[in-house]
Amino acid sequence: MGNSAQPPIKPHRSGPGGAEAARADLRIPAIDIARGLSILLVVSVHTIIGVDAAIGQRSAAATLVDFAQAFRVPAFLFVAGLYLRRAMTLGWIDLFRKRLFGLLVLFILWSAILFAIRQHGLILANPAAALIGDAGMIKAIASGFLTPTGLLMFIYLLMICLIVARISMALPLWLVLGVALTLETARIRSGMPVIDEFSARFFYFYLGIALAPRLFPAFRGSREEGAPSGDKLPVSNLALAGFLGFWLVTHALMTGAGWDHWRGVSLLTGLAGIAALFAGGLILARLWPEGWPAKLLAVMGARSLVIVLVFTLPMIALRQFGLAFLPGISPVLLSLGIITLSLAISLLIDRGVQGTRLQRLFEPPVLGATGKDRV
Repeated sequence: MGNSAQPPIKPHRSGPGGAEAARADLRIPAIDIARGLSILLVVSVHTIIGVDAAIGQRSAAATLVDFAQAFRVPAFLFVAGLYLRRAMTLGWIDLFRKRLFGLLVLFILWSAILFAIRQHGLILANPAAALIGDAGMIKAIASGFLTPTGLLMFIYLLMICLIVARISMALPLWLVLGVALTLETARIRSGMPVIDEFSARFFYFYLGIALAPRLFPAFRGSREEGAPSGDKLPVSNLALAGFLGFWLVTHALMTGAGWDHWRGVSLLTGLAGIAALFAGGLILARLWPEGWPAKLLAVMGARSLVIVLVFTLPMIALRQFGLAFLPGISPVLLSLGIITLSLAISLLIDRGVQGTRLQRLFEPPVLGATGKDRV
């Protein structure tokens, strides 16, 4: 790994299309499918936890929560690191303008939206108190910077990880990964969720940044050379399937025994889970690139930020509806229906707002954006 900073990444190809063309050039189906799988797990876990809490008992679906706990967030941040590697070449002003500003705006905006939904009664009864009172929106947003809640923690973590990673780019790679690995295994319990989550997750984000210059060329490959789905990885589908089968059995056994929470073991299960998601993404991208599962998962991966922001709204509404009007329904079936509909509604909303002003609710803005910006 050497003592030098990360190897440079070539800039996006110049040409028409602006930022959209740049993002399209960067997208790789197998990686998007892997991120789509991680988003599917995120939605599933939060849905199942909510349903079980509402009915006051642990359902059979909670097995999936236990199974995915060790790698769903690490996988999400690892892929985020892969795609944010190019941001590490930006100066601080451009990093803030093109990346941090947009995430900050989304964090504040969606903090306000979620507050308005939860406290709509207070807003209607006393708008002034709802805005500036002790339990008002401004105070709630400010406190969210110390203790972000729910899925807004993802956006907050991305901001912090970006800043720390950009600072760390001047340091030897082995040193940064070593410190991040130490933090991951230290199991810090400071009482502040931001510190604890960052300590436990930064390793995976920075590992994605570190591996991006190697993984992107390998996964992109060259279609002219006839590589399946464009990847050059010298790993057969049979080997990938064998690894997936072995991983499913061993991870299920370790989860059932509770070993996945042990220090050190959690790191291995996190990395193995990431590898499994990528193996699944590769198999789908190679064998069924035009099939609806691969296309749907790739779309979910490419639009993962939108799903993270939106899906909690239909999830809560559907859970309340199901418990009120379908009292005898199985918790597993209820969770499955909520997961399916929440994802479908999120993607339909995303499609519906494209090209409208409402699109600004879901995409990070660029401060002082110009047609030449690549974000």
